[in-house]
Order: sequence, then C-alpha cells, then structure tokens
Amino acid sequence: MRGGRLLTLVAVSVIFGAVGVRIAQACGCSLNWTAGNRAAHSGCTAGPISAGTVSYAGSTLWRHHNAPYAKGSNSDKDCRQDADCSFHDIAETSFTCSWKIQCYVDGVWVDVGTISGDCTGGNWDTTAYEPGKEYRAKCGTNDTPADGPGGDDAVAYRYSAGQTLWAPTVTSFQNSVATCPGGGVLHLEYTWASSCGHVAHLDKVTVREKVTYEPAYTAGGWHDMSHDGANCFTSSVADPTTLGVVGSDGTGQDNHGVPAMNGTWASYCQAAQVYQWATGWPSAPAADDESASWNDLASYTIGRYVENVGGWRYRITKGGWECTNGL
Repeated sequence: MRGGRLLTLVAVSVIFGAVGVRIAQACGCSLNWTAGNRAAHSGCTAGPISAGTVSYAGSTLWRHHNAPYAKGSNSDKDCRQDADCSFHDIAETSFTCSWKIQCYVDGVWVDVGTISGDCTGGNWDTTAYEPGKEYRAKCGTNDTPADGPGGDDAVAYRYSAGQTLWAPTVTSFQNSVATCPGGGVLHLEYTWASSCGHVAHLDKVTVREKVTYEPAYTAGGWHDMSHDGANCFTSSVADPTTLGVVGSDGTGQDNHGVPAMNGTWASYCQAAQVYQWATGWPSAPAADDESASWNDLASYTIGRYVENVGGWRYRITKGGWECTNGL
C-alpha cells in the first residue's frame, strides 16, 4: 500500500511537470523589453544608446553672443521578447536631449548653467558668463518609453571640446570731431568699434583718458599749474586725472578748458595724455582702478601757453590740433 501510494505521487509530479511545460508553450510568453543584452537573448544585439557627437558650430567664442552647437544623430536598440518567446532587436525612433554648459574649475568640469536645445543642437547665450575661462557644452541623450516600455537605457552624455570664452575688445579707436568752440577751448570727440562686431557688447569695458603732469610740481595728488609762480596759471588739477565712459557707448568726448590766470606773462604747462581701455567682471572697471589691465589706444602731449604774439594770447596744442584765445 505505501509503496503504491509513493509510486502514484511520483507519477503525478512528473505528469504535472510535463503539463506545466506544455502550458507555457501553449499559452506563450509575455511581451518583455530589455535595454541591454544577455547571452540568453538569442538574436539580440541591444546595447547602450549611441549618441551623436557634440561640436561647436560657430567661429570665435565671444561673450555676449549666441553660441551654436551641432548634435549628431542618435541610435539605439532594445531587445524584445515576443509572445512566441523569440528575441529580436527593435530600434528606438525617438529620443530626448537636454543641454548644459560646463566650466573648467580647479581641474574639474562643473555644470554652471542650462541652455536651450534639442537632439539636433543647442544654443548658448554667453552673456552672463565670465570671459577668460574654459567652457564646453554637455548634451544628455535619453530614449523614450514610447518605443520600449521597461527598456529604458541610461542617459548617454556627449561633450564638445573645451574653448576659451573671449571678451570683446576695443578696436578702430579714432578721432571723429575736432573743433575750437571759442574761448580757447579745444573740443574733441572719439569713436571706436568692437572686435566682435557689436559695440553694444562692450558693456563690461571702460574707455578712459589718463592725464599726468610734470612731477616736479605735483604733491598730494594735485598739480600746481603755477609752477611755484613761474606761470601765470593758478589752477590746481588732479594728477593723474582719469575720466572714463562705458565701452558700449561707442563714443566719448574730451574738452580741454582754459586754466585760471592771475596775469599775463610767458607761461607753459605740459601734460601727457593716454586713452586706454580695460575689461572688468562682473562690471566694467572704474576709470581710476589701476588694478585693471589697461590697454593703450592713443597718446598725446598737451601744451598750454600764454604768449605774446603781437598781443597776449592763450594757446593749447594737442597732437596736430590747436586753439587760441586773445587775452
């Protein structure tokens, strides 16, 4: 009896095992997606997303410009198990791409901003970023669940080559107006352009004049134009004198007035003038900020005279310009 029952139970187990296999074959396999691939996935070559390369599509990388980036095409295959239990590749047909800008800081690339873009390319507005540093674009490509639910791959990142972001510089500095409006005043106007082609982008630049006088008569930051009584001039002027405008103005004027006098006798006072520009961050430097890196644009010698030429007169000279006024 016991032996008979044992044999019966064994037989039932075998039968049910066989029935289980037959049920699986008859009812089929459920649909299943896999982003990767395993040895058991016969016939599949699924793998990570193959994301297209990222490259800068512009010329010089200027601050205050729109920097375009090109993106290569993406491809990906997910492994699908069909109802008949077979495995085969299904190609992804849609992707999403997100963009960031990175800056190279202390030997490490760091995300510093998000930029607009899609899977064909990105655009970076460089206005708010500090020039002189190295930047690169970062694009993350992801597959979408529309093609293979449950078969999502890890985001694939691609990077452009690192590039220096350049600050626009002052170019084509020139005199545009030179007049003697009267009273011995010399009036000059200057214009300039930007190396990037847009003078409005010189918003972090200061263009200044710096005037220095003969040091023998300067003390405490002031120059005595009387030269200890040798001249009839009585004015005292800051030495050096610095005045400036923001570079994005694209123009500046310089008026050379007549110093105060207490008589008329032969007098002469000389000054050296230089026009310069410098870039600052996060704002344009002050005209008197000597820690800025000033770049020379033009330099002149300014001469002021009181002289008797058939009568006393005041005369100012600067470069090839001259204005006079009778005394």
